[in-house]
Amino acid sequence: MMKKKWIWGSCLLLLTSLLLMGWGLPIENGLHALFQFPMDKMRENEREAEPRSKQPPVLQGQIQQINGDRIVVVENHSNEVKGYVTITKKTKIFQKGNAGLVEVEQEDLQVGMDISVWQDGPILMIYPAQLSADEVVIENKSGK
Repeated sequence: MMKKKWIWGSCLLLLTSLLLMGWGLPIENGLHALFQFPMDKMRENEREAEPRSKQPPVLQGQIQQINGDRIVVVENHSNEVKGYVTITKKTKIFQKGNAGLVEVEQEDLQVGMDISVWQDGPILMIYPAQLSADEVVIENKSGK
């Protein structure tokens, strides 16, 4: 009887050690999937989203040109180039509407739209700005 307790204790200690050292990540991810809370599922299925950034945008203006993943943003009234924004796979794009912000696709960006851009990382201190966007919010739908 004592031998069985010793074996179970050793196995439990080994498993705990593996998880703490990060070697048991597949096990840990499997356990998380098994014990996922209903709120996690709800968040995954929500269409309405909120931007991560609580700071003011680093760049605001109107889309003058779209070349693949690169957007030229200009001052709304003067057409002076304010920045060149690169859209990456990690960039979140939102459309502002009556119900709040809804996540949209890159294909929804059009020339003439007013946008706000956020970037959490460092920005090259040159003018016009050149940055990779973390978030883009379409302020209006008045694209051309």
